[in-house]
Amino acid sequence: MAGSTITLLQDILKEDYQGAVRDQLHREMRLLQLFEKGKASWSGKDFVVGLRVGKNTGIGFRGESVAGSPATLPTAGNQRFLKILNRAKFLYGSFEVGGPDIAASSNGGSMALANSLHDEMKFLVEDVKDFADKMLFTGGKVKGLINEQKVLDPAAAGAGTTAATAAGAVSATFQYSGDHTPFASCLTGAANVATWVHVEAVGMDDYNVATSGGASTVNLDAGGELYVSASDEAAGTIELTVYGPAGTNFSTLGVADGSAIAIQLATAGTIGTYWVGNAAFPDNDPLLQYSGILDNLCNPAHHGIARDGASVTAAAAGSAAKAADELQSTILNMSDAAAVEAVAGVASSAVGGARVAIDSGRMQKALDVVRNESKRRPDIWLTNPLTRHKYIASATLTQNVNAGSAGGVDFGSVEQKLGFAGIPVEVDSNCPKSMLVGLNTGAWKLYELQPGDFDDTDGKILHKISGEDRYEGNWKWYCQLVCEYPNQNVVICGYDI
Repeated sequence: MAGSTITLLQDILKEDYQGAVRDQLHREMRLLQLFEKGKASWSGKDFVVGLRVGKNTGIGFRGESVAGSPATLPTAGNQRFLKILNRAKFLYGSFEVGGPDIAASSNGGSMALANSLHDEMKFLVEDVKDFADKMLFTGGKVKGLINEQKVLDPAAAGAGTTAATAAGAVSATFQYSGDHTPFASCLTGAANVATWVHVEAVGMDDYNVATSGGASTVNLDAGGELYVSASDEAAGTIELTVYGPAGTNFSTLGVADGSAIAIQLATAGTIGTYWVGNAAFPDNDPLLQYSGILDNLCNPAHHGIARDGASVTAAAAGSAAKAADELQSTILNMSDAAAVEAVAGVASSAVGGARVAIDSGRMQKALDVVRNESKRRPDIWLTNPLTRHKYIASATLTQNVNAGSAGGVDFGSVEQKLGFAGIPVEVDSNCPKSMLVGLNTGAWKLYELQPGDFDDTDGKILHKISGEDRYEGNWKWYCQLVCEYPNQNVVICGYDI
């Protein structure tokens, strides 16, 4: 009886869920509808993509050829491409069914069996959809953006002036737009140093990771390390703590006015914890995740190709390393206010680049910058539903009305859409709060080694768990997201929520 019941369950899963779930995810995940499926030659788990970083220069006017003085045509040129070797990432979702549940439902026939699975499968689909969609925004090393210009100066604050200790470290709260999940367990205070997460700050004006000596517009003195020591998702803030030798300084004051600063996860530091390459915590390891929108647009290395200012300069000087600033994006604050120094621990704490109201002029400038850099512009804006009311309150935003008619027949339906500069504004609950993402959808490709679906490699979806009276199944998706033209996109953060 048990064997025939399991067989019936397998048939129900294959008929009602396999394939149908894949179709449902692609139908209900807006980002999957926006991104075109990429075509590539796969070599095992790897694929190669060529990124265009230079145009053909063999173009120009010439005079008319005359006898004895022929006009020399422009020197033949070529498009310039850099190839990236990429690898699919492996996303899984697991579910299980208890033996007693199967036995209890078997008395009611196939309908009872189907009902016993329905809730489990229905909510698994919802959970997979939500997680996969979230990772399409924040998968990879770059988890979010800060918009404030501050300096953490231990000497000025009267702390950290002796030795590198957690008790002597200096902290400050920064406004943050991004994923708080990696920092959910962070607790402020030296007693909780084990919960701090090691991160790096990247100025989006030059894509250089914070270092001392002027190599980056974000300064972190030699020997210093940066940690997220607290996170407040409701307020949209994180606490950054600088740790290092006496007097170690961290400053975002050098970042160009109006440019954001990316926060990306780092490898192991001296204290606290880390997520990059930490095999003990695979759920938080960004190396196992596909690259989301923020990682594609803000990571100093775009799928292995450097795009930071220092590497681009070195490549121009003859370095063998591949680098191209054509792969940089436009990552801005809503405010372009000049920096006003703020020192942690000092009463005077004015801040440059703090959150402001949505500014239509700033949004238009962002579009103009993208157009000037790439000769293209975004074709969709994405934002969080909780900040949509800010658009509605703005008189400069358009509201398009579709009367629902076709062929001269009015079907009586009305659809209202928000837009700006002729570009529709859509919402996604997984888009970080206080963030506007402008995408040129033609610049993106989703490469799939295997589309998402339930695993039936051996012909079965359910498998008995060894030593237990339970059965489990797995959903899997092998893919990678690549932005082939990052400079055709824009992100604006740091507005009131």
